[in-house]
Amino acid sequence: MVPRRRRGPLLESAILDAVIAELSRVGWADLTMEGVAAGAATGKSAIYRRWPSKESLVAAALRHALPERIECPELGTARDELLVLALSLHRLMTSPYGIALRAVLEGCDAVSLSPFARLFTTTVAEPAKRCARMIVRRSGHTTAHTDTMADMAVEAVLALLLYRPRFGAGPLAERELRGLVDDVILPVVGA
Repeated sequence: MVPRRRRGPLLESAILDAVIAELSRVGWADLTMEGVAAGAATGKSAIYRRWPSKESLVAAALRHALPERIECPELGTARDELLVLALSLHRLMTSPYGIALRAVLEGCDAVSLSPFARLFTTTVAEPAKRCARMIVRRSGHTTAHTDTMADMAVEAVLALLLYRPRFGAGPLAERELRGLVDDVILPVVGA
């Protein structure tokens, strides 16, 4: 029996999943339409009909793979809530989405980087910062600099999650995230 040809959303999903897999495997510089087509078991023309460039294809794939939203927990203590936020960012950045995103951020030139940096900021960094601000405000330890400190706490977590794999140190372990929250973030935000 001949397999049925995929069309529409089913084919698009297969292509976008193949982009994430290929980025994770070969990185930005070596990502090709041929490799994506092979991974999706389709032809290049099916890709080019939908996405005219590598950049537009990768942006669509990253949006497709991104979890719906950053969870902002309400657990009763700022420590537990900030830890859950840090752990959710860790899971996100070590997921296929996060690995593919790191490949893009590390591999593309400055001109190509701008839309991906904006995508990361609007879909990951800013929602995480909003959550951290809410957590710290709920704790009752607010000062004139509360929001700035909460933003910097999120930036520190994200920076470590992006930096360490880039330079061969591997992702943060859960115990290291706990230490970061307990020994650095909580004292800095005053919660």
